[in-house]
Amino acid sequence: MAKAQKKTAKIKVKKKRWFPIYSPAFLGKKKIGESYLTEANVAVGREMKISLRDLTGSVRDQNVYVSLKVKSVSGSDLETEGIGYNYVPFFIKKMVKRRGARADESFITRTKEGKLIRIKTLVSTTFKVPHSTCTDLRAIVREALVDFANKSNLDVFLENLLRNKFQIETKKRLSKICPVKDVLVRVVKLEPESQAKKAVTLKVKKEEEKSLPEETQNLEETENSVGQVKNEDSQPEPDNKDSQPEVEGQE
Repeated sequence: MAKAQKKTAKIKVKKKRWFPIYSPAFLGKKKIGESYLTEANVAVGREMKISLRDLTGSVRDQNVYVSLKVKSVSGSDLETEGIGYNYVPFFIKKMVKRRGARADESFITRTKEGKLIRIKTLVSTTFKVPHSTCTDLRAIVREALVDFANKSNLDVFLENLLRNKFQIETKKRLSKICPVKDVLVRVVKLEPESQAKKAVTLKVKKEEEKSLPEETQNLEETENSVGQVKNEDSQPEPDNKDSQPEVEGQE
């Protein structure tokens, strides 16, 4: 009898190839690496970190790591977007001296397109300063960053911070209060929507400030009118005897 032939299933193997990855436009749209994949769409949503020095070529940027996320595929190229950055902890410890003061701040806010981000700042002073001064420094930096973030897209916000434009302007402003050594925005990262209740905005505060002056103006007007009435009542009446003209007698 003839032997029955065994049927073997053929395994289909998808071929992989290298797909180049490019940085965002605000970082020069440079090739930062490659990914070995079967399809380019598989990489969408993946996150990575890269040293800012590899993008700018400057030694000063070796302590900063930029967080990127693959957002789309253009042909065979993987395009990324910036989702944040952070400084190396060793650099932060080295920056703060013992004789100076350190004012840290951490808060959540939204960008113009509605992305929820966490920002961590650090202000270091040249000399020791009172706790109240540190509180004022933190408040100024927080309000300036929230205002800037609410009016900018995330790419514009990150580009400005990575080029230290915001830090330089803020340092000049804080130096009027006390000698400031450095102003550092050390962490910017995306936050889940579950943290939306903690978001800090300035729009609510501005609306409250607009409503308050109207009430105070009405109170001031009533107080002024009452004060005028009291002044009129308190003025002494003129003496009729003194006010009568003298009549010369006829000789």
